[in-house]
Amino acid sequence: MILNPAELLQIIKEFATIINVESDVKIYDFKGSTKSVIKNTNSWPFQISKIKRVIMRRSADSPTLIEVRGEHYYNWDSGNFTSLFTRRATATDIKPDQVPVGNFVKKAKKTDVKNLLEKHFGESWMQDERLSFFIGILNNAAEDHIDENEENVDEPCELRPEPDDLIV
Repeated sequence: MILNPAELLQIIKEFATIINVESDVKIYDFKGSTKSVIKNTNSWPFQISKIKRVIMRRSADSPTLIEVRGEHYYNWDSGNFTSLFTRRATATDIKPDQVPVGNFVKKAKKTDVKNLLEKHFGESWMQDERLSFFIGILNNAAEDHIDENEENVDEPCELRPEPDDLIV
């Protein structure tokens, strides 16, 4: 049984090249940086869900302007090239921010992991050195942040009074 990520990395290292995201790769937020540069999909000249082919090219007028054409059929060239950038915006205006390294674990996930560890290894699982990886994650208070999109599962629902008469 593999209980520590270092054990898993050692096994994978025998058969593949491992790239560490923390030190070897920089991750950028392109989605967030294009919101002010590229038009909303509702204002594109074609419906992206109905397109089979998307053709992109650099504009002949400006090398920093990218033009796009959406085709409804694979072997059909009927669309016109248009820019998906907002007015006076070009590809050079896309300046993504670097995403901070880290994986934030939600409080509900920590509770579930703790319950599973207690179920499989007993109440004294924290004394087991093989499980030190989990102790570090569960004790990290910096990760106990509240996500705006996360629903609070600990709050009980409000009970509504039942109606006296049935209306259909």
